Amino acid sequence: INEVNPDVVYTHYENDVNKDHNLIYHSVMVNTRPIEKKIKVCCFETLSSTEWSNKSFSPNMYVNINDHLSDKIKMFLKYESEVKKYPHPRSPEGIKIQAQKRGMDVCISFAEAHQIVRDFWE
Repeated sequence: INEVNPDVVYTHYENDVNKDHNLIYHSVMVNTRPIEKKIKVCCFETLSSTEWSNKSFSPNMYVNINDHLSDKIKMFLKYESEVKKYPHPRSPEGIKIQAQKRGMDVCISFAEAHQIVRDFWE
């Protein structure tokens, strides 16, 4: 945080089923405390981790990825150990379906959903 000096940090959702995601989230929250600098913190969804929690992810920020979905899927395919066959959420089809669902939430073709957990308006 001190080296990069970000204005925004994106991190895992606090209630993902993956324990390492929980630890990363809490580490980010500690390291972005608004003591000297005000840093916006947003959580992202991780397929087959966020939605498999018993705590609902409540997005309040959406990013239009209409022009980037194919690149997102291509990059995901490089993470070979995580690629699964449909109907698993971590399949190319699952990524597209999730992007379509999140796009429908805000009336666009494809979107990513985020949850703002800390922001500042000055």
